[in-house]
Amino acid sequence: MLVTIKEPRSLIAETYRTLRTNVSYASIDKPIRTLLITSPEPGDGKTTTICNLGVVLAQNGKKVVIADCDLRRPRVHTYFGLPNRQGMSTLFAHNDIVPGVLKSTPVEGLTVITSGSLPPNPSELMGSQKIKTIFSTLLETADIILIDTPPTLTVTDAATLAPSLDGMILVVRPGITRTNALKQTLEQLRQVNARVLGIVLNDVPTKGNPYGYHYNYYHNYSAYKDYYEEKVVEKKGK
Repeated sequence: MLVTIKEPRSLIAETYRTLRTNVSYASIDKPIRTLLITSPEPGDGKTTTICNLGVVLAQNGKKVVIADCDLRRPRVHTYFGLPNRQGMSTLFAHNDIVPGVLKSTPVEGLTVITSGSLPPNPSELMGSQKIKTIFSTLLETADIILIDTPPTLTVTDAATLAPSLDGMILVVRPGITRTNALKQTLEQLRQVNARVLGIVLNDVPTKGNPYGYHYNYYHNYSAYKDYYEEKVVEKKGK
């Protein structure tokens, strides 16, 4: 759900604006212009997070491109009600940005590149020089590119692409995302020298919150680990 469009004054929308601020200050000397958002496992909320973050960044005056690089199970187009006939996979077969691939949205400044038809070799495409050229071309007119990929433990796409980007954020769900899955993901990303900027906690229950959940953002794993393991123990003890 694009809560940042449908309910812009809600608590949840405000937490996305907080995430926007965190991303903006993640690197002072070199602004983040290519940001990958993914998760250790399916169902953690990575696509919901990336689409809503794209909205609030554009609402703040940024020229934003959301690129759906999940060339296995794409979902970005469903959030914005866009056709998916052409997209990222189309660009790999052309030397220029093909008309119609950059799709407009109701939010001024926000455009989307859907996945397009699903290719047989997504991991090879994510590690190619071609995708770097595509992003470089897009950055001639965009302030930031938000990149959605499959979960890290499902396939190697995110780990293959991450080292060439300015940073990445992991989305997890306390009590759902397995601790070992997060540890394995972080180790995998460390081995490829990916720059993990932080961790978003999705679907965190809170007392007195009419929406029933909110988002937290941690800049380091140790802070998240303490919170996460405490909540898991608490949940198991009930």
